[in-house]
Amino acid sequence: MADLFSPYVGGIEVLADRVVPALQKRGTDFMIVTGHHYLHLPDEAILNGSKMYRFPFRATLEAGGPFQILELRKRVRKLIADFAPDLVHHFSTGPSTFFIHSGGVPTVTSLQQRIQENCKKPDSLIYRTLEESDWITTCSEYLKREVEALLPGKVGTCAAVLNSIPLPEVAPVPLPAGAARLLALGRLTDQKGFDIAIKAMPEILKNAPEVTLRFAGDGPLREPLAALASEFGVQGSIEFLGTIGRDRVIEVLNESSMVVMPSRWEGLPVAAVEAAVMARPIVATRVDGIPEIVLDGETGLLIDTESPQQLAAAVCRLNQNRELAESMGRRGREHARTHFSLATCVDGYERVYRRFDPERVGEISGQ
Repeated sequence: MADLFSPYVGGIEVLADRVVPALQKRGTDFMIVTGHHYLHLPDEAILNGSKMYRFPFRATLEAGGPFQILELRKRVRKLIADFAPDLVHHFSTGPSTFFIHSGGVPTVTSLQQRIQENCKKPDSLIYRTLEESDWITTCSEYLKREVEALLPGKVGTCAAVLNSIPLPEVAPVPLPAGAARLLALGRLTDQKGFDIAIKAMPEILKNAPEVTLRFAGDGPLREPLAALASEFGVQGSIEFLGTIGRDRVIEVLNESSMVVMPSRWEGLPVAAVEAAVMARPIVATRVDGIPEIVLDGETGLLIDTESPQQLAAAVCRLNQNRELAESMGRRGREHARTHFSLATCVDGYERVYRRFDPERVGEISGQ
């Protein structure tokens, strides 16, 4: 189960679209239950031989009709019962979680983001989902510690499975010559803090007038961010690329000097792994799982949240010292290749699945 799945583009969607086929190749049979959103997609599809069912989870919750909610829960429950799975895996903890009832089947929940304060209360949906899960995976060691602090009873049934990507076939190219080309990669939402990047641009341009900032991604804040750029007088140095395909992500990273990630909260962003794999230094906030991929002073620079001043200073430092930027990029690529390979990520999920497979549980004894 995932709130959204390919062709939607986002960190969780990209990760699921890579992990599920890899697990299928290793012999796991899936039925995928996911949601509808703004794209017009069929209710049923096939992914590498596995059936995918899409439901209007978000729209049903937003409408708030109790009858419609109950009817949708019944439909999903019957679907799961007919498939008779060995395991139900909540790959994300959004609107779809409300509708998925395992019917007594063991449940694994994957936590991909920090638990917000209002979700730490025992009556919250996320708290209950985690508490009732037979196993929990987290996308970072930071989140694993957070879960175990919130739910001490889950110590021993919680594992960090770090977000990872396959190594691209395209090799990284040298950083572009001249003034820095900044890239902000991700959904245009409040979480990502891209308004901070725009607010940092006047100071950056004061030191290096030719610097440019590109946003690769789309979302509800596109128009407000464009308006903010005009308000700060930096619209001529900013470009909005919109949603781009995966091959284009690699191209855009190769065209960039560094990646800026002024997030307000994160899990462990796939975009940071993509940037590191392509040997791009990263300027990011020191929140949640980010310091696990961005090693401060080694593979990038970490800053405080809500600080355009620190972001500007870090960008200017790397712009003025190409050798430092290049060395951080090289170390970032090596760190990502060593610790964030897709095979390691898939191994982690497979180990969890084996715990609930009577025919293979012996394979994990002693692990």
